[in-house]
Amino acid sequence: MLKVFSSYKKLEKPIVNLILAECFIQLINSAFMLALLVYMENQGYEDHVSAHFQKYRFLSVLALAIPLGIYIKGRRIKPLFYLSTVLVPISALLIIYSIEYRIYWLIYLSHILWGAGFVFIQVTALPFILRNASPQTQTEAISLSHGTWSAAGVVTGLAFFLLQKTMPEWFDEKRVMQIFAVL
Repeated sequence: MLKVFSSYKKLEKPIVNLILAECFIQLINSAFMLALLVYMENQGYEDHVSAHFQKYRFLSVLALAIPLGIYIKGRRIKPLFYLSTVLVPISALLIIYSIEYRIYWLIYLSHILWGAGFVFIQVTALPFILRNASPQTQTEAISLSHGTWSAAGVVTGLAFFLLQKTMPEWFDEKRVMQIFAVL
């Protein structure tokens, strides 16, 4: 069993950094997947209104994924990772506050920015791995990259459970999303 995991120790530093960045982005994503609709309901938004706002995050991903895939061909993609690691947390915080203060145009904009930030790391991760990992570590790098979403979901779910069991009045949906957004 240890022999299986020992091959992951051979991953190149840029790949490890990418996977860590992906993991933090996925922690924010998982926290919002678990809590945003509940938070919006607690703020008085009806379900169909919440779904309407959230669709802009996914529309942003759809609108940008294919053009970005074409754009990155032969270009440096590392700057997009930096942009993603700034854009997703900032837009996450903007989502929380724009919902609370009912700033509708900012709810739309922050969801669109979130989708853009998310696509900047998701679309570019695999090409970055293929360019920067040695043939001996590509399989491990790809599998670890794809596993970040599930790992983040488990960690976030467990954190939500533990935080809300210890101090439910303090660790509400808003606070937990804020914590994950600033990690």
